[in-house]
Amino acid sequence: MNNINLPEVIKDGKFDRDGTAALLWKYEYGSPLPMPEKTEFEQTERIDRFCAGKAEYTIVRATITVNGKTASFPMHVCRPSGEGKYPTVVFLNFRPLVPDKYLPAEEIINRGIAFVSICYTDVAGDDDDFESGIAHLFNIDRNEPTAPGKIMLWALAARCAANYLENCDFADMKNLAVAGHSRLGKTALVTGALDSRFRFIYSNNAGCSGDSLFRGKESRSEHIADITKNFPYWFCPDFRQFANRDDEVPFDQHFLLALNADRNIYITSSMEDIWANPGAQLACCRAASPVCRLYGRTGIDESEIKEMPFFTHSGSIGYHARPGVHYMSRYDWNLFIDYLQKHKNA
Repeated sequence: MNNINLPEVIKDGKFDRDGTAALLWKYEYGSPLPMPEKTEFEQTERIDRFCAGKAEYTIVRATITVNGKTASFPMHVCRPSGEGKYPTVVFLNFRPLVPDKYLPAEEIINRGIAFVSICYTDVAGDDDDFESGIAHLFNIDRNEPTAPGKIMLWALAARCAANYLENCDFADMKNLAVAGHSRLGKTALVTGALDSRFRFIYSNNAGCSGDSLFRGKESRSEHIADITKNFPYWFCPDFRQFANRDDEVPFDQHFLLALNADRNIYITSSMEDIWANPGAQLACCRAASPVCRLYGRTGIDESEIKEMPFFTHSGSIGYHARPGVHYMSRYDWNLFIDYLQKHKNA
C-alpha cells in the first residue's frame, strides 16, 4: 500500500470539515436525513436479573415522527446491575438476539459496559424498498443523484438511541460509543461523522466504502464496481458513476475517518478477509492520522505497528488485526473494550 496517490484531506495546513462531509454525502452516502421532529420511547419488556443476575435487560420501542408520520423500531437495552454510570455502546446488529453470535452480552456486561442493540432490518430493510420501515417517513426519491441510501437510515436509528440514552441514569455520555460489523461498521463511521455525541467509533471489518481505501487494493478485494452492483441501495445513486473508476473518486475513505478524528476511532481487520483488505484498512488509519494531529490528538501510534497479527491501543486511532475470517468475535469486543477503558473520558 505504499506510494498511493491519495486525495489530500488537509490543504494549506487546514482541515475543511464541512467541505469533506459535503463530498462524501454528495458522491457516496447521500444527503443526511433530518432528525425526527419527535422521538418517544416505551418500555415493552423487562428482565431484572439477566446474564446470571448481573444485568438488567429491557426492550424499548422507539417511535419517531417525521412530516407528521410515525414509524417504530425496537431497541434492546442491557446494563450492569447496580447504581452508577457505565460506558455505553450503541451496537447495530444483524439480528435482534441478545446474546447473539456478534454480541457476547455477558462478556460485555462483565467488563462494566452497557449496550443498546438495534437490529438494522427492524429499522429499514436491506434492499431497495424505500417505502417501508422508517424509510417511508422521508419521501426519498431514488431518482435524485444525492438521495440517501440505507446506511443513512440505519445511522439515524443509532442517533435516536443516543437521544434515548441522554435521559438514562446509567449511560455515561462522555463515553458513548457506536459500533457495527461489515456494512454496519460503515454505518458506525457515518453515524459518528454525523453526531459528535459518540466519543468512540468502532468499525469492525467494514472494508470497501467503510474503513478501507479504494486506491491501491489488490484485485481480489472489493471495489466500487462490486459494491454498487450488489448493494446500490446502501449509497446515493450517484456513487455508481465511479464503478471501475476507483482512482477517480474525489476523496478516499480516510476522509470518512477524518470526520471522526476529533474523537477516538477503532478499526478491526481479519487477516483472511481479503475482500475487506486489511492492508487497505491499516493504510486508511494512517492516512487519517494527520487530521487527528490537527485536533491535538495522536492518530495511530506508528511505533506499535508491526507484522500482523497485532494491536495498537496508544493512539487516538486504535487498530487490531487478528487471525481468521470476516466476523465480529469476542476477541474483537474485548480488545475494543480494552481500548475504550484505556482512553475513556473522566
